[in-house]
Amino acid sequence: MKADMLSCPLCGGSSSEIGTKQGQWRKKDYTYRRCGDCSLAFVENPDCDFSEIYDDDYYAGNGADPLIDYCFEAKDPKRSIREYEWHGIVEIIRSLTDLDPKTRWLDFGCGNGELVRYVRENVGCEIKGFEEGAIARSAVKKGIPVLGREELARLGWQFDVVTALDVLEHVPHPAETLGEVFRLLKNPGIFFYTTGNAQPFRNRILKWSYTRPEIHISLYEPETMRRGLVQAGFDVSWPGYLPGYSSVYRHKILKNLSVRRRRTLFDLVPWRFLGRLVDWKLGLSRFPVGLKRHD
Repeated sequence: MKADMLSCPLCGGSSSEIGTKQGQWRKKDYTYRRCGDCSLAFVENPDCDFSEIYDDDYYAGNGADPLIDYCFEAKDPKRSIREYEWHGIVEIIRSLTDLDPKTRWLDFGCGNGELVRYVRENVGCEIKGFEEGAIARSAVKKGIPVLGREELARLGWQFDVVTALDVLEHVPHPAETLGEVFRLLKNPGIFFYTTGNAQPFRNRILKWSYTRPEIHISLYEPETMRRGLVQAGFDVSWPGYLPGYSSVYRHKILKNLSVRRRRTLFDLVPWRFLGRLVDWKLGLSRFPVGLKRHD
């Protein structure tokens, strides 16, 4: 494994060691490297026993990421701050393409499937999820259409939209994942994703709070993603700060403050201004969008 991981898992370029960081959940040292070509920062010695990492405890916030609580979100979604994000993602996608009942949408790495449920109830698109973690079982029991790996492998050129929200940082082989997304999209089709922007933290990446080596094993800069998307066959677009980002940031800010439930008081916060301000620092909107277009 170690010898293979010395080459960049996105572009195949050579990499150099950044340093080591000890996990908070697993007290072991993880070595981060950076590709000299595409600037991907990745874990050289990742834990790949995903069934153990992404178990029921993880989704309840008792694992490698204590800030999440997918179980509460699924139990009482209308009281969860995650609804801010779902609303924001719909706004962003509406800015990129028309949405109607015929739109086929896949949420890749859908977790508890609650974005799928939200879109079906509030937009009416034909949306499905894909998830391999333990949380998928409870989503299916609730009647949320969540595909498994074998079902996904049988599909191709099926979806008008694919989203991947905070997913790409978890994958050990991002080139394969982007290639799979490209295969799943219709032509034309749109791939929108969210992931942490490593560029502002390039010189202090081991101190970045987002660097959780047990689970965040691939860290991207905007140019890194441009290169990965083009390599997978996509054209790219740079739409910038779209309507909906303020709602996405609203969720992220509250989540990082360990808030889980919506409060009327939160409506008094000037989220449009605050979202712009935080984006100036973190730069989520600087990432390109992947476009699959007719030749």
